[in-house]
Amino acid sequence: MRKSSFGGRRVSQPLRMDPDDMRASGSRRPPDGRRGSAIPQPGFALKGRRSSSENRNRMSSLPPMKRSRSQVNMKLQTPTISLTTPMRETNILKFGSAQSQRSPFSDGGHSSRKSTYSGTSKPNVVVKDTRPLTDKGYQQQEMQKINNFLSTFADGQSLAPKGINLKQLTTKLFVDIVNHLLGFFDSKICINMTNYVSEIPLTMKRWGYPGNLNTSWLKTVNTQHAFPHVLGLLSWLVTMASAMMRTEMDVVLQEALQCYDDDDGIDEAFPYGNAVLYMDHLFTQYGLWSKNDHAAEEKEENRFIADLCNRNGVGQEELRGMEEDVRNLEAQLNDPKEIAEMEAAVEEEKKYNACLKDYNLILDYKNRMDEHLNTAETELEETRMNIRAEEEALHVLQNKIMDLRELLKRQVMSAQERDELLKQCNEIASSIRENEEYISVVSNQIYADDLEMAKKNANLKKKTQAYNKIIVTESCWLPELKALKDDTNILHHGAEDELAQKDAYASQFKSELEKKLADLNSQIKQLKSELLQVEERKMTAVHEQQQCQDKVKHISENLNAIMLRSSEEASEMKKTIDSLKEENESRANCGTLEEQKAKLQQLYFKRDNGKILIEQNKQKALVFFQKSAAITQGVIDSVTRAEAEYVRKRNDLVQKAKERIQKYSSEVNQIDE
Repeated sequence: MRKSSFGGRRVSQPLRMDPDDMRASGSRRPPDGRRGSAIPQPGFALKGRRSSSENRNRMSSLPPMKRSRSQVNMKLQTPTISLTTPMRETNILKFGSAQSQRSPFSDGGHSSRKSTYSGTSKPNVVVKDTRPLTDKGYQQQEMQKINNFLSTFADGQSLAPKGINLKQLTTKLFVDIVNHLLGFFDSKICINMTNYVSEIPLTMKRWGYPGNLNTSWLKTVNTQHAFPHVLGLLSWLVTMASAMMRTEMDVVLQEALQCYDDDDGIDEAFPYGNAVLYMDHLFTQYGLWSKNDHAAEEKEENRFIADLCNRNGVGQEELRGMEEDVRNLEAQLNDPKEIAEMEAAVEEEKKYNACLKDYNLILDYKNRMDEHLNTAETELEETRMNIRAEEEALHVLQNKIMDLRELLKRQVMSAQERDELLKQCNEIASSIRENEEYISVVSNQIYADDLEMAKKNANLKKKTQAYNKIIVTESCWLPELKALKDDTNILHHGAEDELAQKDAYASQFKSELEKKLADLNSQIKQLKSELLQVEERKMTAVHEQQQCQDKVKHISENLNAIMLRSSEEASEMKKTIDSLKEENESRANCGTLEEQKAKLQQLYFKRDNGKILIEQNKQKALVFFQKSAAITQGVIDSVTRAEAEYVRKRNDLVQKAKERIQKYSSEVNQIDE
């Protein structure tokens, strides 16, 4: 065994700390650093403080009374509780408990000491969640259970009127449902969107939830991977809420107290009364706490303390004496000497913990070093064995070499054998020189061939790139050319087959192009024939236009003749009127005036009718001229537009045909090359 690093002594076993020595350490003290007290207090939930070590045997001023074993053996770590602390915050064991069990609704961790009342301790057992949360059938069953439970309450129906499923689940809905279910356990709990990520894990761990409480799925409750954990948490809360709703506290109290009566109900867990008295008070306090009636809760606390004092013969004088003792003990506890003692004990405890930690580290290092040394010794022994085996093999080889040397020394060669051997060596040397010269010539030829092949390969690559560029450019209007793109490696196995396939495809494509070219030529011929027909139609339209113009000219001449006759008639009528006026003047003296007036009136009437007829003829002629001009202009415009459109289409078609013919010709020439 190797020596210890502390000195020359050997360490064969790790140091063991005596449990009795551990009692004096500060690790058993409450977190606030204050010491407990074993002096009986005037209430069930009230405990004082223990004095310093020099005053621990001081007797109380209380009159003699019966004390329980648990009170006499009160540990140092009993926490200090205020005089106004309700009994529900003392974490007293439930009636009938065989072990010290931690309430799921209490704060703080498990204590490592034995129970003050039962003398035993229960380890903190980690419960694993064995529910098949990923099973689809189980998920449907649990969703049905959650929906049925929520549907029994109006608040639950308003939270999730359509039930719980992955598509409709949101983070706010999840938080509201959890807050609603936690209200069955404690109405003071408030879970909202700001604190649910931190409060839900703390609360569920305190109540013993066995499932997964990672914040990763709490932040993404509406995802596929988080839905099983969400379903497991809600299902567990629904189960616990259903169990609490089915529990009737009066029935539990009645069944729990069946095996106790008022006389023999003295127990270590109830030092100042019997079980019936304590349990009745505890359940009363629980009911008041559930209703949040703090005034009635404090009143019930004071009543129970007074009842205990009366039952145990404790009066006002004893209470005042106990209060005086408490004040004295508090004064002693606040003594600088006591504080210095406590600080020194805390420092000693820190030093001891540091030394113990260092010792454990050194001990662990020593164990690891011992293990490493044992491994190194084993490897060293194996290496030595390998070296010995290699030395033996080397010795055998050296012996063989010595034997061969002795054999060479003893061997005798004749002059003839020497000459033959020299001749063979010369022949072999000449053969080697010839082979080397041949190898040099072949190497030079191979080098020249490689250069030629590299040059041809470079030219081939350039031509291939130019060819592929043409293919890519022309494939924009002819996608079938993409299949002719050359990406074949001529040095690759099977390149000849690929080139043969592309050659066959090119031949087929060439025949198709020639066929399309013939079709285009036939289409061009057809378009030319159509062009001739359009030109004939144009000539016909021009002839019709000429005829229309002739008709218009003839009508204009007729109209001019009519207007000329009208003007002549008007002049004649004017002359007639003048002659009539002269006749009237000449006959005024010799004829009848009335007859002349009547004739004159008829002449005026004819003149007016002639004017009206002339105006009507003018209007008809104007309308006719306008219509004929519009018809003529429309015919001329339509013929002009048709002619321009035809010429444009003909030019475009001819241009496209020429471009396609040129492209096809160049492509066919490239393919032929």
